[in-house]
Amino acid sequence: TRGTKLRGDPRRPRRRQAGSLLVRSEEMARVLSRRAWCLVSRAHASLPRSFVDLEKADPLAAPLARSIRLVGSILGETMATHEASGSELVSVVDSLRGKTRAWRELRDSGASPEAAGEALKAIGEEVSSMSSRRLRDVARAFAHFLALANAAEQEYRVRRLEEMRGAAALDARKLDSCAGTIAKILEEGASKEAALATLAKQHVEIVLTAHPTEVHRRTLLTKHRRVTELVGALDARAEDAEGYEREELERELRGVVHSLWGSDDLRRSKPTPQKEARGGLAFVETSLWDAVPAFLRRLDAVCAAQLGASLPLEARPVRFASWMGGDRDGNPNVTASVTRQVVAAQRRKGAAMYLVCLDALRLDLSVREAGFETSADEPYKALLEEAASRLRATVRWADAELAATGGASETLSPKDHGVAYRDEAPVEVGEDVEPLFDSSEFLEQYLIKAYDSLVANGYQSLADGRLKDTIRRVGAFGLSLATLDVRQESTRHANAVAALYPAYATMSNEERVAWLSAELNEVRRPLMHRADRERVVRELADPVDADVLNCCDYLATAPPGSFGAYVISQATSAADVLAVEFLLAQAGVADKPRVVPLFETLDDLTNAPASLRELFEAPGYLDRVGHVQEIMVGYSDSAKDAGRLAALWAQYNAQEKMLRVGAEFGVELTFFHGKGGTVGRGGNPQTYAAILAHPPHTVQSRFRVTEQGEAIAFNFGEP
Repeated sequence: TRGTKLRGDPRRPRRRQAGSLLVRSEEMARVLSRRAWCLVSRAHASLPRSFVDLEKADPLAAPLARSIRLVGSILGETMATHEASGSELVSVVDSLRGKTRAWRELRDSGASPEAAGEALKAIGEEVSSMSSRRLRDVARAFAHFLALANAAEQEYRVRRLEEMRGAAALDARKLDSCAGTIAKILEEGASKEAALATLAKQHVEIVLTAHPTEVHRRTLLTKHRRVTELVGALDARAEDAEGYEREELERELRGVVHSLWGSDDLRRSKPTPQKEARGGLAFVETSLWDAVPAFLRRLDAVCAAQLGASLPLEARPVRFASWMGGDRDGNPNVTASVTRQVVAAQRRKGAAMYLVCLDALRLDLSVREAGFETSADEPYKALLEEAASRLRATVRWADAELAATGGASETLSPKDHGVAYRDEAPVEVGEDVEPLFDSSEFLEQYLIKAYDSLVANGYQSLADGRLKDTIRRVGAFGLSLATLDVRQESTRHANAVAALYPAYATMSNEERVAWLSAELNEVRRPLMHRADRERVVRELADPVDADVLNCCDYLATAPPGSFGAYVISQATSAADVLAVEFLLAQAGVADKPRVVPLFETLDDLTNAPASLRELFEAPGYLDRVGHVQEIMVGYSDSAKDAGRLAALWAQYNAQEKMLRVGAEFGVELTFFHGKGGTVGRGGNPQTYAAILAHPPHTVQSRFRVTEQGEAIAFNFGEP
């Protein structure tokens, strides 16, 4: 529409002008759509038509083509073996693949649309004529083939990435790498000292969330991962065409594919919040536990090479949190009891995993020279044993918690019932030993004490091994592996406040802000005795409203450091934040989570700067929070509300305006981005570019982002 002059009297309503603009925009959209379709068609025409074409187009992709052919042939053998009319099913699938490929070639080759249409119509007629059972089997065949191909591609991508890292781990030419990013920062004029100092205070937190977009059962995900491992092992033995080891690997791969075909594809019952949390922790245990220290070692090497010094040992550039077991917005199955079970299970799992690390360190640190006072013959083992005894006490406490709430069967996997320490020895610890609750700093201090002593006595290489990795793990995962966030909808908090003080229900927003501020600043006393509060909770008609009060009561008794943020969905005003602050104070929560408003609809994002100003102007609020505020920006609901483009602009604009409000009041803002895996939910496969695309100055060494559903398995499923 550039250069177009809109007609009409400017004094008249702009409806006709807007309509004219809309018509012109639609015309331009049609032109752009035709051009885009031409580009897409050309791109499709250039794609490989077969695995042979793939190998010709990219010789480096030969292992991928070979792996996909292998898993495809095994799947065909499996279908022929396990279905009553298996050979016929394989023929039908092959026929559909051939006809679809022919249709695509007609479409992309410039043939007449009628010919391509007839080919597509023939495919539709063949599918329509199938019985329900045949449709199910054909759909399963294609679904399993795509899943197996994805598993093979995952192995290929990881291997290619490892090859690049091995060839140029410190190569600054790759911009979206640690080396490339630091080189770019230095090139733009930053000093080495400033770059290292900024990196040392960086705080990126990845928040794992459960989401129904993850359609695969955990059983199938585990099998897919095993396929990835076996395909990689077979590819490493590509030259050994008839060796015994290759035959054994192919035999196991056939067994896994047979098991996949024979397994139920669907969840027959909805997973409980406890099992969702257990699944999230499994990614920490099987992948992130090793991947994070490996990444930080590489970052250390980059810092040493480009900045002249390693990353400080106390730096925590990456941390993890979770919503699984704490997100109760729209999920009445998440109750205070469930949250209590998840906290206990996470503490138990964390303690058990650190015990494994300490057991390995006991073998490493047999050195007799120490830089601290001790009477032990092996000082480092004695130091580690003191920390280990408190971790074993933590396991004992967690077992008691789970037994009291009946949550052991839901939150623990079978192997969790033992503690992998000294060959699965039973947990034996004195009754006077306290669980490790105070903070992760206690364990970190023990480990750093051992590290500093080793370095001072000339054992730098030993200190920089598994000991340094364990210190990094404590910094990244804490004692609970992932701090838990609580999330609930804003009107539920208003209902809970009204249950304690009925007049609150009829107050205006301004009256609520004034009353809540006065209660938080001046009164500092419970509105009712404990017995009366318990009676009010019992008498509440809505169990979700009652859970808000029960949850706050549990937060008051939970181990310190268990919770990170309390997120308020559908936040619209300062009263929504103050209400949560009030409920936590009434429950006597000492270790308070950060209270985080979530602005997610288009209207909420538009009004967010005004809501933030109202909050910062509330008497005493900024003093209570230390002029630090976290704000969550929602991507999914705003995209559904206004469309992706309008939502993206609203999110960008709102962040810029909120940043100006924060600067006006001297508040340090952290933006928490609630993104899903798909583009429609705010996801972006180009993570590096996506972060750079955020408004300037909104990422100031502080960045929180969610990882949802299938994105967790895809991004973190492989170490």
